[in-house]
Amino acid sequence: MNEELKKISQEKIKKVFFDNFRRTLTPAEIDEIFKNMVAQTTKELSKIPNIQQRDIDRYFETEKFEIVFSPRQVHKEISIILKNIGLQTLEESKKYKRLSEMNDAACLSLALKKAWGEEWVIKGQDNPDIILVKRSGKRFNEKPFYGINLEIMQVPQREKEKMNQEKIEQEIAQFIAKKKFLMRYGQYPHLLIHFNFTHKQLRLEEISKAIMKISGNPFHQIWIRATTDPAFSKMVLTQIYPDFLKVEFDFERDSHLYF
Repeated sequence: MNEELKKISQEKIKKVFFDNFRRTLTPAEIDEIFKNMVAQTTKELSKIPNIQQRDIDRYFETEKFEIVFSPRQVHKEISIILKNIGLQTLEESKKYKRLSEMNDAACLSLALKKAWGEEWVIKGQDNPDIILVKRSGKRFNEKPFYGINLEIMQVPQREKEKMNQEKIEQEIAQFIAKKKFLMRYGQYPHLLIHFNFTHKQLRLEEISKAIMKISGNPFHQIWIRATTDPAFSKMVLTQIYPDFLKVEFDFERDSHLYF
């Protein structure tokens, strides 16, 4: 790769990291990430039968290569940011909306690996919020999805407190529908909902049943992410549509699933 293309690639890395993580990389960090990116991309492209080095060089020359992140990379960046801003700011500040979405997507990616053994890397953008791209393995749920369009929404604690607590599951389902069902998305959109509160008292099966009854649902799948302990060492990813499936993830016990 010539120096001009290298410079363009490094500028793209700098922009992507700032857009996704609100962090300005140092020149040394940019150079290290660039070297790792070229090495990893070359390794993956080399698996294509009969590919030549000139084909790999041409791929970089198009300047259309995408920068994606594994859950490990996302959580590494988050740990750096959290030292400065704290968890509450991460989840509530509009400035860090993309970073919060990347975190949610990383958690879903880990849950998918635990449930089906498949690895999905993460690309942050605007519409949809996230694209998950499958690295390897069988097709997701026997469907021809190698890229998942993922919309992400939050249910804040303050919204939960406004709801009728005696019918909280139905109220949450209606809140989700009001916020997301009236919009239109691309092909096979998926929705990930983040509860900014512990959900021990919620009956997620009842939310699932309520969602099933609401017409106009544009999503192929709907998932809920919620923590299960104050220390945030455990989480549960629950598919509430079209089926009900619960995936429990312990960040310490399941650390071997990171990639």
